[in-house]
Amino acid sequence: MKVKKWLLGLVTFAAMVVICAVCASAETYGDFEYSVRDDGTVEITNHIGWEAEKVDIPEKIDGKSVTSIGNYAFIGNSFTNVTIPNGVTNIGIGAFDNCRKLISISIPNCVTSIGDYAFSSCYGLTRITIPESVKIISEFVFSDCRNLTNIRIPGSVTSICKGAFRGCTSLTSITIPNGVTSIGGSAFDGCVSLTSVTIPNSVTRILGDTFRDCTNLTSVTLPESLTYIGSAFEGCTSLTSITIPNSVTYVDVYAFAGCTSLTEIKVAVENPNYVSVNGVLYNKSRTVLICYPAGKKDKNYKIPDSVTEIGRYAFKGCTSLTSITIPNGVTSIGESAFDGCTSLASVTIPDSVMSIARFTFYYCTSLTSITIPNGVTNIGESAFEGCTSLTSITIPNSVTDIDDSAFSGCKSLTSITIPGSVTSIGYWAFYGCTSLTSITIPNGVTSIGDYAFFGCTSLKSITIPDSVKNIGEHAFGYNYNYDNGYKKIDNFKIFCYSGTAGEQYAKDNGFDYELITAEKPANVTGFKVKSIFSTNVTLQWNKNANASGYEIEQYKDGKWVNVAKITSNATTSYTVKGLAAGTAGYQFRIRAYRAEGKNKAYSSYSATVKVNTNPYGVGGFKCSSKTSTSVTLKWNKGTTASGYQLQQYKDGKWVTIYTGTKATNTSLTVK
Repeated sequence: MKVKKWLLGLVTFAAMVVICAVCASAETYGDFEYSVRDDGTVEITNHIGWEAEKVDIPEKIDGKSVTSIGNYAFIGNSFTNVTIPNGVTNIGIGAFDNCRKLISISIPNCVTSIGDYAFSSCYGLTRITIPESVKIISEFVFSDCRNLTNIRIPGSVTSICKGAFRGCTSLTSITIPNGVTSIGGSAFDGCVSLTSVTIPNSVTRILGDTFRDCTNLTSVTLPESLTYIGSAFEGCTSLTSITIPNSVTYVDVYAFAGCTSLTEIKVAVENPNYVSVNGVLYNKSRTVLICYPAGKKDKNYKIPDSVTEIGRYAFKGCTSLTSITIPNGVTSIGESAFDGCTSLASVTIPDSVMSIARFTFYYCTSLTSITIPNGVTNIGESAFEGCTSLTSITIPNSVTDIDDSAFSGCKSLTSITIPGSVTSIGYWAFYGCTSLTSITIPNGVTSIGDYAFFGCTSLKSITIPDSVKNIGEHAFGYNYNYDNGYKKIDNFKIFCYSGTAGEQYAKDNGFDYELITAEKPANVTGFKVKSIFSTNVTLQWNKNANASGYEIEQYKDGKWVNVAKITSNATTSYTVKGLAAGTAGYQFRIRAYRAEGKNKAYSSYSATVKVNTNPYGVGGFKCSSKTSTSVTLKWNKGTTASGYQLQQYKDGKWVTIYTGTKATNTSLTVK
């Protein structure tokens, strides 16, 4: 213990030495803290006069020129005006970040570098001039300068970085100088007052979210130099038309998502990569649907047969689209492809589609019915969530998973049949389906997620197969009451099997439940011998439609023994093998059974069928001698034979010429 205290004291002393060393290196000049750089010039590192209204940064300190304003040097200061002296070449990261009262600043012509976030959240700043010496507009440098109405970007700039003017909500226009080659993601994101923008021919790439939610932007001219358009214009609700030049080789799948006023996308005639059909943009080389703008020109739309893929967000927000036909050949429908298509009442999905992605038909509130084609294996998360008019849906046997919230909020859905192929029902899958009165959960489902049928207030009972091993919290039988929290649905009853997850859920939650017993099937009819051989016999019977399967018994050693258990009622024959050849008196009988979970019920046994197996065939049969009027035939003694029968072919048919009752007689002379 003493050693530990000694070590702790040593560590504390060492820390104090380090702190004092740092303090010793910081020098002050008035309200400024500064440090001397390796080249003998001064960098302002901090300003301690927080309450000053006007700040003049000195040109020199102790005869040394001030050339740099350090990272976060004036962060959060409350001054309204600041003067930066000639000689400063660098403004550091976040240097004036969050100086919310700053209304005026002059950046001298010698500044070559302005760091990320340097003037971020300077709410009072209304105009600023960037000097010709600056080549890069750094990341988020003027972001959230919400009162900035005018800014001049000099011709020296070659790159506008990510988020540079994001949230400059008062900025009405911007001219990007020739020489800029790249506009970073979110550069003008949320500039809601921006009505026009000029992009020069030098720009080759406009990245994701560059002009996102510029809700007053009505027009933009894309230069011939442009090769790449990311999700650049998402949410530009006033944009009415746009022309994609022939230089563009890639357009992001949701480049114009949410452009609710966009009625036309023009593609340069020379462009080999894209084609526009009725305002819909396609990638010609990959036959992929890239984007659909407003959906206001055509309320009904048929996608061309050449298309094989519908991209993410392709028709998102097309609120006037009432119907759409997807051609056979489309294999993939992207995430949120029809998200928010509130007028979409009908859609045809071809058999070629393999999956329904997450949020595909999210809040398509006019959709009344839909048939999911065979071949679809998965219904994605929230695929039909909020489809409040959906009354029926057909799920094919190919589907194995119903993901979280797949049909959540489908309050008009009255019934649904889940196919036997499904193994899991996700969280919230049918949450709030208030009109749902019946649901069939097939044997094969192993998992039912939390809140899967929560709020299904019209569902008064549910049958849970014994295949279900896991049932989530409040999966069914509950509704939410804002005054009392979770509330049980009145008279809710569970039908389940003994010793299963269904019974345990009923007990744990105090629900009324009834254990299921199997119903006795009808007796098997038509039980008979189909064919007999030396060591096996094939039995057959008529199909029993209400059976789950059959059991066949053989009488052995004074008792009946099960020789076959058949688990499909469609199987109507069975071959019993391993019998003794040439043996009389085998006996068989059959009964049907019906399985309900772990419970089984059996029919009565059929009448007994008796079988004699055939003896082994005769071996060594040959002609041993002959004369001019006779022939002597010989053969080997049959080990299982009681006698023999010989036939001769006469006048086109076989005729019996000998029947012997002794197995020892193994020759015959035919005269």
